[in-house]
Amino acid sequence: MLSGSGHVVIRLPPYMCDLNAIELAWSKIKRIVRDTNVTGDLSLTKLRETTKNAIQEVTRQDWAGFCHHVANLEAEYWEKDGVVPDVIDQISINLNTDTDSEAGGSDSENGSSSSEESA
Repeated sequence: MLSGSGHVVIRLPPYMCDLNAIELAWSKIKRIVRDTNVTGDLSLTKLRETTKNAIQEVTRQDWAGFCHHVANLEAEYWEKDGVVPDVIDQISINLNTDTDSEAGGSDSENGSSSSEESA
């Protein structure tokens, strides 16, 4: 139905709210409601009215900024995507040991030298 209307559905990874522009809009709306409720007396009627007004304060420029921020963050994530595994590979210590050396055999009995083990 969305495709038929000219929209493209983009699936977000679960629990990645920082890649969802609507979260930035909700943040603005909640901030406006909080700032409006300075007396702490927010009846349900007033809450509805305040929330409706806050939603209307989210402008096209806000949305453009939210989407731009998310696009920049996504680009940054893609740039760093392979970095963490590469760094982990550089600092990983190989804990695999030869079964003979676990059984008490020496390096010379296994035919390995210390330079081979450190590689």
